[in-house]
Amino acid sequence: WIQASLVETPKYMQEAGRLPSNAFICGCICGFRKQTLAEIGGFSSEYGMQAEIIAYGEEIHVQRKLEENDSIIWYDPNLIAYHRSHHRTPMEFIRSHNARGKSIQSIIPNSRSYHSIQLLLKVLLWPVNIIRFAIKYNLKTALVKASSQVSYHLGRLNI
Repeated sequence: WIQASLVETPKYMQEAGRLPSNAFICGCICGFRKQTLAEIGGFSSEYGMQAEIIAYGEEIHVQRKLEENDSIIWYDPNLIAYHRSHHRTPMEFIRSHNARGKSIQSIIPNSRSYHSIQLLLKVLLWPVNIIRFAIKYNLKTALVKASSQVSYHLGRLNI
């Protein structure tokens, strides 16, 4: 039921090179030198999946620590990972966006007012987004995509 366009990581650039400053690494397809990870203390057990609890952010936390350490992060848009989703139902997909919002907020805090405005816009534009996404995909995908956007901002507000 999940179309690739719902879960694909955006291409930040066309050729391999240093990861742009406004981009994030993707946890399902990233690799690190063991020594580099050791220098920054590795991955924190505070972030990421924990048994049946859906959580995210471990790769973003490592990315932030690497950037603080002036490490070079390389990006290659031609590397592709085919990843079996752990979202078995549309509702799990929507809930995962809420968990992602909460995880990201704990690593990269943004103002509550910013996400309150984003949430208000996503709710007000929800019918428009349903139509827009339905034209591009189908009605079921449109409902899931528009709802997951609302769910993400609820997560950023810890709701």
